[in-house]
Amino acid sequence: THGAFKIDSALQIRAKPSMMNPQGGGATPGHHNLGTHSSPSDPSLPTATPSIDFDTETAQKALPPYFQLQSALANDSLEDAQTALREFMQITVHAGPAADLVHDMLSASSLDALRRPHFEVLSNALAQAVARDPSAFEGQLYQMHCPMVYPDRGADWLQSSAQLRNPYFGATMLTCGEVKKRF
Repeated sequence: THGAFKIDSALQIRAKPSMMNPQGGGATPGHHNLGTHSSPSDPSLPTATPSIDFDTETAQKALPPYFQLQSALANDSLEDAQTALREFMQITVHAGPAADLVHDMLSASSLDALRRPHFEVLSNALAQAVARDPSAFEGQLYQMHCPMVYPDRGADWLQSSAQLRNPYFGATMLTCGEVKKRF
């Protein structure tokens, strides 16, 4: 299932016909925007998935500021989220798709704009890195899932503790979700 989505997203990035966009079109090849433009009908749904792939070493370095970001979003603190993102930016060395994503997140003017779709993209990339080599990461890691984030599929995130703290809704639905996987 993961391969099909990677192939589909690669086709979307190249503006070729894909499962999600049978007519093709979209972003111009070589365009460096991450392709997360919102659709006019629902601004919270991404129209394409950027390709971010963390190697194990980078993911190890990225997890502490990621967990700070997750906690800041769960606590509804835009200021703390931006502080965590600035730390995360140091890991990305200001280059590549991950840095582009973090730049987009830093420019978000509200928690909702930061949460969807950006936080999900970052979470999915880190979860993939952890899943590839769970033994490379110290301690327990938890992949959480909230079915309410997007009506058709929900969304995941990582936490360092089993006490669920939903970053997509914060105080509104702080404990909405479930443990999807333990690493």
